[in-house]
Amino acid sequence: MDQTLRIEPPAGHSLRDIRPLTMTPTTHLGGLIVLTSAFRLLLVGGLSMPLSERMDWRDARPIGALGLGRGERVETVCAVDEFHPPRQVLIVTRQGWCRALPWSVVESLLASGLPISPGDKNDAPVWLGVCDGGDALLVTRLGRWVRFPIGMLESSGGQAVALEQDDDIACCAVLPEGVAEQAVQSAHRELEKL
Repeated sequence: MDQTLRIEPPAGHSLRDIRPLTMTPTTHLGGLIVLTSAFRLLLVGGLSMPLSERMDWRDARPIGALGLGRGERVETVCAVDEFHPPRQVLIVTRQGWCRALPWSVVESLLASGLPISPGDKNDAPVWLGVCDGGDALLVTRLGRWVRFPIGMLESSGGQAVALEQDDDIACCAVLPEGVAEQAVQSAHRELEKL
């Protein structure tokens, strides 16, 4: 693959040292919703983000005016189009708690700066993404997975999976309505090839 890019971490560090590491595509005029360790949502405009043609950490600089509290850090991000907002934003935690927030609630939380109340105060955000229905596919670090319709979540959120003692959620994907079966089958076939 001649188009493969390499992310160069800061001198003396590896990518393993920089956690969480979240990547999402956006444009210079786009925006990102940030979910912090304190379960606060923040909006970052693309114009305030540093741009790197080389994907080099030396080009990175802090994004100003995030207003993070002491010990609070960015846990996950997702791209949004404020001019064509999604119907919902899905939040997933390490312990498998999920909540789909309507865009109107997201706007209120962004304006107020109030945190979201997770099912367990000791939990941490692991994934944030936009959705317009469809299914959520959660994958754990021990390789287990669960798939469920996003519409079945209570408005206040709920536990989507029972985890084993040493397991937690590693990632999530939203499977849009109509292409969900094809998406899962394609991913399964690719994994079988490995």
